[in-house]
Amino acid sequence: MKTFDESWYRVAGQRLALRPNVEVRRQIFRGERWYVLHDPFANQFFRLRPAAHEFVV
Repeated sequence: MKTFDESWYRVAGQRLALRPNVEVRRQIFRGERWYVLHDPFANQFFRLRPAAHEFVV
């Protein structure tokens, strides 16, 4: 897996953002903390670990 690319500078200044209508809920599942994201527009759910949640938010 390649983690560095010469074109990285093209996206280095970009900010990751969720849609404004995305709902985030913290949930404990089998003793672990998860974050469930719900996009009501697309009616999709995504489950994130705390580290991924911090990266996205």
